[in-house]
Amino acid sequence: MTPDQLRERMKANPFAPVGATPDLRIASALEYVAFYLGEIEAHLSVIASETRPNAANATKTAGALMKLAEMLPTLLAKR
Repeated sequence: MTPDQLRERMKANPFAPVGATPDLRIASALEYVAFYLGEIEAHLSVIASETRPNAANATKTAGALMKLAEMLPTLLAKR
């Protein structure tokens, strides 16, 4: 079975190891935990790859906001 087929199988079957021995329930739970951690990692990787190009702009914006925060008390006092 390919990883994509396994992923689809895990998505299709809800976690419900009813009637199983405690060892089988634990093994099944660990399998689901590993699966969903893999799904989370895949989504976070996509998010991280999309944020890298914007990191420079975010740094510039943060610097400008810090300068604005420093000037704000003076501007409000003149009002």
